[in-house]
Amino acid sequence: MTDISTLVAIDAANASRNMCYCGKSLDMTAHDGAIWLECPALTAPTRLPAALASFLRKSVHDRTFVVELPAAPAVEPAPAKAARPVARRQAVATA
Repeated sequence: MTDISTLVAIDAANASRNMCYCGKSLDMTAHDGAIWLECPALTAPTRLPAALASFLRKSVHDRTFVVELPAAPAVEPAPAKAARPVARRQAVATA
C-alpha cells in the first residue's frame, strides 16, 4: 500500500463513522502494526477483573481496523567517530 492510499483509507474511515454505540467519539489509534478507529472506553481503567473487562468492552464498544501501517525503511547506523587522543598533563615537579 502506498503512502497516498494509506492516507485515503485513514481519511475515509474518519469520515464514515465517528461515534461508538455508547455515545463516545471514536479515536484513531496506532498499535499492533495498524491504525484502528476505536472507542476510548476500550483503554479506560476499570476495577473489574481483566478477562471480564475485556469481554464486556469488546462486546459493547467499537474497534474497527482502518489500515496496516507500512513498514519503516531500515536505517543504517551512523559510523562511529574515531576517539580523539586525550592529551595528558604532566605533573610539574616543585622543589
